[in-house]
Amino acid sequence: MNLLDGKWYEKIVVQGYEYQRDGRPHDIAFFPLYPGLVWALMRTGLGFAAAGTIISNLAFLGALYLLYLRTAEHYGNSAGRLAVAAMAWFPLSVLCSAVYSESVFLLVTLAFLQTFEKGHYWSATVLAAIATFCRVPGIVIVPTVIVLGVADRLPWRAYLPVLSSLLALSSFMWYQAFRFHDPLAFVHVQAAWEHVTLSSVLSRIYHPINVMRISACPAAILLLWSLRRKLCRLDLLYAGFSLALILLSLQLNSIHRYVFGIASVWVALGLWFSEHRRVGITAVVLSAAALPFESVAWAWHHFLG
Repeated sequence: MNLLDGKWYEKIVVQGYEYQRDGRPHDIAFFPLYPGLVWALMRTGLGFAAAGTIISNLAFLGALYLLYLRTAEHYGNSAGRLAVAAMAWFPLSVLCSAVYSESVFLLVTLAFLQTFEKGHYWSATVLAAIATFCRVPGIVIVPTVIVLGVADRLPWRAYLPVLSSLLALSSFMWYQAFRFHDPLAFVHVQAAWEHVTLSSVLSRIYHPINVMRISACPAAILLLWSLRRKLCRLDLLYAGFSLALILLSLQLNSIHRYVFGIASVWVALGLWFSEHRRVGITAVVLSAAALPFESVAWAWHHFLG
C-alpha cells in the first residue's frame, strides 16, 4: 500500500494511530501535530479535506509572511521579496496547499528562528516543542541551540528549547511504548516504505522528480557554503544540521521535500537571488511556469514530488 500523506493523515484523524511490526507501512510514521490541528478544526463541522486544506493554506501564508520578515530584516526588502517569490512559485509549493504538513512545519520553524534570535526564549521553548511534534526534522533545533548557545555564551534560558524539543520527542516515544510496546515505532516503520535506490534514480535521471532528488541537497549545500560569511549563524546552523539529518537518513524518496522544508535555505536563496538578480528573476519565472504542470499532475494523481 502506497498512499499519499493526506490519506495517512485522514486515517489518523478518523481512526487514530495503528501499528504492528509486520513489515508493512503504518501511520505511526507521521507525527501528531498536523492531524491534531485538522481534527480540532473538523470539530466545527468541516470535512477532513476542507479542514486540512484551510490549515495548510493559512499556514503557508503565515510562513511566507515570516520568511519575508526574517529575510528583509537581515538582508533587505529585495532579498525578502525574492525569497517569498522563490518559495511561493517553486513547483513543490503545491504541497503547501494540499493536506500535507510542510506549510505548518515551515511556519513553526520560521517562528522559532525569529523568536529565538530576538531573545524571546520562553516563546521559542513552546515553538521548539511544537516543531518537534510536527515532523522528525524539528529535532535539529537541539544541536542548533546548543552550538549557538555555547558559541555566543547565551543565558541559561536559551537552552530551554533544547529541553522542550527533547520532551516533545520523548512524549511521542512514550505514547508508542505504552500503546504499541515499541518506543521507536516511528523509526522501525520506515523500513516498510518502498525505498528509491540510487540506481533507479540514475536510470531515469531525465525525470523531473529524479532531477530534484539528485540536485536538492548538493544545491542547498553549495548555496549555504557560498553564503557562509553572510548568513546569520542561527540560519546557517539550522540549515546545516537539517541537511546533515537528511543525508544521514539515506532515503532518496522524499529528500527533495525535506530540503524544501528547511526554512533557512529559502532565506539564503533570497539573499543569493538579490545578489544575482537576473538569475533569481529567471529562476522564479521558470518555477512559476512549471508550477501549473505540477498542480495538474497532482490533480491527476501523478504527483511528481
